[in-house]
Amino acid sequence: MPNDTCRRGGKSRRGAATPPGAFVTAAAADARPGRRPDPAPGSGTLSGLLLGTHVYTSDGVLPVEFLMPGDRLITRDAGARELRSIRYRHIPLAPVQVDRGALGCNSPGAPLLLLPTQPVLLRGARAQALSGRSCIPLPAAAFIDGRQIRQAPQTDDHILFRLDLGGGHILYADGVEVLCAPLAPSRLHDPAQPREPA
Repeated sequence: MPNDTCRRGGKSRRGAATPPGAFVTAAAADARPGRRPDPAPGSGTLSGLLLGTHVYTSDGVLPVEFLMPGDRLITRDAGARELRSIRYRHIPLAPVQVDRGALGCNSPGAPLLLLPTQPVLLRGARAQALSGRSCIPLPAAAFIDGRQIRQAPQTDDHILFRLDLGGGHILYADGVEVLCAPLAPSRLHDPAQPREPA
């Protein structure tokens, strides 16, 4: 799992020094400010990024667990978009494991774990073979080949992060184009906002 060292001067991206070799834990990821527990999803397709996934931002490539509201994420379809909120939840999961370069040159740039239902924008020969089209969004499970892309064993406590960019956009996750679906309004109370009178 990546540590919280900044590319600038050995400091944490958020200002605090991080000891060499220190790694974030699931509990520490939960405790970071600006995020809220994610209620159980509705009937739509579940999408999001798993702990350890690297996301392209205007500050560089950052692990998803270190993103905060106000960060600007790089999208394929709309340039830099402000991250409005982050939701997380613990889920049992058998993720899709994608080896480095399995989807093309440096795509992904490092081994990547994806939700089986996560829509990925697939291009080139693999997209042509699966759909007859040069570019198509498909769930990650659709292009398992048993070699470079395979189902990983199930474990009980993956952390899923869902990002609110104010609409559906295509993000870069370790160099892979993934769809960040729009989030339904949360019914959880945000402590930063005053409650409406009963």
